[in-house]
Amino acid sequence: MKPANEIAELTRVVDALQRFDVGCLSDVAICDNVSALRQQLDRIESVFTERVAVMHERGAASAAGYLTTAAFLRDTCHFTTGGARGRVDVGLQLREQPAVADAFATGAISYAHVALVMKTLNVLPDALAADALPVLVEAARILDTGRLGQVGRRLRHIVDPDGQGSIDERHHEEQWLEVARTFAGNFAINGLLDAESGAALVTALEAAIRPPSADDVRTASQRRAEALVEVVHQALDHGDLPDVCGERPHLLLITDLATLRREAGAAPAELTFGGPVGTETARRLACDAIVTRVVVADGAATGSSVLRSTWQTGPVPKRLLDALPPQLRGPSQPLDVGRSSRLATLAQRKALLVRDRGCAIPGCDCPPGRLEAHHIIHWIDGGATAVWNMVLLCKRHHRFVHEKGWSISLRADGSVIFEPPLALTG
Repeated sequence: MKPANEIAELTRVVDALQRFDVGCLSDVAICDNVSALRQQLDRIESVFTERVAVMHERGAASAAGYLTTAAFLRDTCHFTTGGARGRVDVGLQLREQPAVADAFATGAISYAHVALVMKTLNVLPDALAADALPVLVEAARILDTGRLGQVGRRLRHIVDPDGQGSIDERHHEEQWLEVARTFAGNFAINGLLDAESGAALVTALEAAIRPPSADDVRTASQRRAEALVEVVHQALDHGDLPDVCGERPHLLLITDLATLRREAGAAPAELTFGGPVGTETARRLACDAIVTRVVVADGAATGSSVLRSTWQTGPVPKRLLDALPPQLRGPSQPLDVGRSSRLATLAQRKALLVRDRGCAIPGCDCPPGRLEAHHIIHWIDGGATAVWNMVLLCKRHHRFVHEKGWSISLRADGSVIFEPPLALTG
């Protein structure tokens, strides 16, 4: 049969499958049908992989205007770069492993199984690979790819325990984790852990995942996400995490009193890492929170209109305290300790965080726990340790301001002004 004819015949078969009404099949029949389809798909994958190898050996991709077979697969078959190269490599290796190729051709194993078998054989010495081959092929026939991967790792460890140690070390060094804020305001988590770290994470998640109730409609992924958050809250509430700036790390919410009272036009509450949150979320978080009161202007607890004169007045006037709810009254903390201390107090750091919301340099997203209180009038020049004379900077920008000679001042509304040295403006 000519190549064009065989593809046409395959197309007719697929067309017939798509037209077939599966509604007439019994439950048992449709299960058998799905299994048989999967087997035929694996057989077609074996043909595809074998022809990719032939194409590569001939350098046929150049006839279509491509420098490599992988480039052809990326462009015409929509493979990823790694997937395209992997397919070429596996296709060539199958030529030397007829037992694997035969199992693949009959649909007994999938391409994913084949790739795992080849990956395992490639790291074994030739003599051991020959003995391991029938074991791996038989395992591939009866196991899913996850368990087959475990068999392969165990084989590598048995034949080369020292080599497995180097693999573990490499995997540890390759760990990474990204936590990125999305445009929608939530967080995307992506990463890679070594075997030990991943197992520890899964163990903690399994302990935190509660058995689903009869009306629990959450997916497994949603339950794992909520379990991860539960583990984090347990660590923050009861764990032994290191102190940050002299206090136990905790979720920090900055909100107006007007927001908690549901007053119209109140500014949105903000989480230091999470950005704005709704009024009801703020009220829920405030239910069992440790409250730090920062009175910034006429008794209104807001970080958006901090008057410099307010910071300089010393004790909060009694009339302002009397205007607050009973739960927000109490002794005040000095925000100006003069020359008695060079370092900012915990109360001053909290007030600065309310005002500056983080590193005062525009665009810097350094976490609050890594910020330093910079004296606008330097301490060595007689500057006071007072909120009106300090601004929060990360270590990098703190050094930059000092070494590059930038000047800093505060506007009446508490916003920070950065001015370059004359050498940069002249």
